[in-house]
Amino acid sequence: METFGAVGDRTHIFGLVLERPTVALWYFDRCGALCTPALNVMEPKGFLPFLKFLSALVYTEDGALGFNPFYTDPSMDIPAGMRKSLGGLTLNIPDFANTSLRLKEEVVRRTGLVSRATLVWKAELRETEGEDGGAVQDVVIKSSWQHSARTLESRILLELHKEHQARDYIVWCFHGWEQPGATGSSQRAKFGQSGPQVVNERALRHTVLEYLGPVTDLSQPFHIPSIGWSIMQAIKFLNDMQWYHCDISVGNIGFRFIPNCGGVSIKLHDFDLAKHHNTSNSGGPPPMGTLPFMSIELLERPTSPQMIGFEVEALLWTLLWIVRVYTNGEGKHPDADHPLRDWFANGRTPKDIAASKSRYLQLILGYTNEFY
Repeated sequence: METFGAVGDRTHIFGLVLERPTVALWYFDRCGALCTPALNVMEPKGFLPFLKFLSALVYTEDGALGFNPFYTDPSMDIPAGMRKSLGGLTLNIPDFANTSLRLKEEVVRRTGLVSRATLVWKAELRETEGEDGGAVQDVVIKSSWQHSARTLESRILLELHKEHQARDYIVWCFHGWEQPGATGSSQRAKFGQSGPQVVNERALRHTVLEYLGPVTDLSQPFHIPSIGWSIMQAIKFLNDMQWYHCDISVGNIGFRFIPNCGGVSIKLHDFDLAKHHNTSNSGGPPPMGTLPFMSIELLERPTSPQMIGFEVEALLWTLLWIVRVYTNGEGKHPDADHPLRDWFANGRTPKDIAASKSRYLQLILGYTNEFY
């Protein structure tokens, strides 16, 4: 997991577990882990397979080692395993003619809490036609391992944007697709596991979206009503369109400046867990949002049917988090002194977090900050 977190373009990883005189080979992907029986390297029956594995590593191509072939730039001759960063790569977008992406910087909006199997980079979307190389605009490219039964985020966003007012509340989507051959079962089949059984199958999906600044930059007292009003309008719009977002949180709200007036437009993004009203969970297991911002009832009973009240409660916890944690766009609290530490500290179960939030509501002093 540390490798996946540090090098987000990996689809899978190999490793060794040594317990002399035996060694086990394991394979880890976004769906879990596989491990061989322990091989006794002091005996020919165990040493020869181990030697074959080490020899194969010398000649194995980057894709088989788990480096995602999507993140390759033909103009660069540096092997994937030698790259220090994906920054500067120019990527071609499948089925999106005459455009390319140049990666600029990784977008990290984990708020010090959690991270999903998602890689997000700020990039330049460039049209490759025209005398001057075409127009350039800032976007994000999001690569997310989603449950394969769930609806593609890009498909949800394109449906929502059939209504003109979606532009005011919902992130704009340029393009999205599922990477061929990048599911748990297809990857495992390449390594000789016939008919692999994968529980909660995941697929790698890419989405190109408009770039939004982090909502935590809007942490002045006069910003809070604007954030609340805008996201309430977004919740209402989604409800009218028969959708729930299911993961309203600090990391999933952003803003952009409105040209020529100095105002901002505040929008929801990250629809990976979104669910249609007429489906049980839009495929896959019940969606679990970002725990510190989930409603108390969902934390206590995760299988409860989604409802609009859970969306509104998540917004309230999000506003409280911004007020309590951020000042002028900066959160300067180390984890040990974090004012809402009981909402996310390691080892906290959903029910523990629900109890902490319930206790917090009963406080009289220290509810928000001095201004409020």
